[in-house]
Amino acid sequence: MIPMPAIQATRRSGSGLQGGYLLLEVLLALAILTMITALVFRIIQTTVRTTREVTYLESLQERVDGISELLRQNFTNLPSVAQFQTKTLDGNGSTQGVTELIFRHAAFQFTITPGTPEFGTVALCSRPQVDGRLYLAFYQEPEDAREHLIQANQEAKISWTPLLGDLDQVSWRFFDPQNHSWRSDWTTNSTRPALVELTFRIAGQSQAHRSVFNLPGTSVAQ
Repeated sequence: MIPMPAIQATRRSGSGLQGGYLLLEVLLALAILTMITALVFRIIQTTVRTTREVTYLESLQERVDGISELLRQNFTNLPSVAQFQTKTLDGNGSTQGVTELIFRHAAFQFTITPGTPEFGTVALCSRPQVDGRLYLAFYQEPEDAREHLIQANQEAKISWTPLLGDLDQVSWRFFDPQNHSWRSDWTTNSTRPALVELTFRIAGQSQAHRSVFNLPGTSVAQ
């Protein structure tokens, strides 16, 4: 027969062992719960970031498509009496060597005012941003306003309106139907190129966007 004190000591030892197992189980459960919480948070964070990136890319693509369509309208609706030529800027820094497209006697396709479009000089060009990047911009004014500012050496007062910003690269090419070749400029205003190509790359993207526009090839009188 086991003495009473021995039985009580055995019970106390068993209770302490059970308490130790219970504490270990709680700690293990907390560790598993922490890992699951961290994993769920990481999944949610990744999902939110991916959704934000997809939304940004969709919005960006809509802007690119909108600009391309706007430019397409400007080229395809060019009147037969309009004159087209390019000008290479000889400014300093980021504007040096930039190609500027000039449309004279052209309709203002970039205006959002309803009604009959005005006519005058329309120019397209890439302009420098404060951060060193570029933005595609347009300028449209009555016939002689631009020439008067240039002659008065006040070309800096020309007001450019942004179309698309945060660009790393903007380039133009013009297809000569007579020579069947692409050119980087079009200095004569008596004929027109058959096609106009615009290539630009948005900052942070490796892929460039390329659009080709058909230009009515009607010869115009100087």
